[in-house]
Amino acid sequence: MSKIYQILLCDDDGDEVIFFDSAFKKLNINAQLQWFERGQDLIDHLKRTSSLPDLIFLDLNIPIKNGLECLSEIKSYDQFRSIPVVIHSTSNQTRDIETAYSKGASLYVNKMYTDTALQNTLQSIFRMDRRQLLNPEKAAFFKTSAEA
Repeated sequence: MSKIYQILLCDDDGDEVIFFDSAFKKLNINAQLQWFERGQDLIDHLKRTSSLPDLIFLDLNIPIKNGLECLSEIKSYDQFRSIPVVIHSTSNQTRDIETAYSKGASLYVNKMYTDTALQNTLQSIFRMDRRQLLNPEKAAFFKTSAEA
């Protein structure tokens, strides 16, 4: 039996859940995807759960507590530092990318708008060694687009 990956997705756009779920299925990645619309809901979940996720996908522009605030809080707790956090955002501003990495993001992924681009990005992420994901200095900036 293959590993079931516990994935948390925090994004205020419900369509992202559909895109991610579809991509995981097409890639045959056995993922249990849990969605949070607001940053504070994600933080509250992490604080009360006994099983940590394998990976968190976090949008920058989410209500209540934005993505950078969530990232800072996640990385401020010893028990959560080992969780890779992938920022996925429509922003490709250098300032946002540098800030995300400085706060402990594992990767910064520009949001993709095609199924193929998302699948390619997820496939690349799941091929990475966990040590790469936890070492932002060695992490690549994945930029995807409709052409990818």
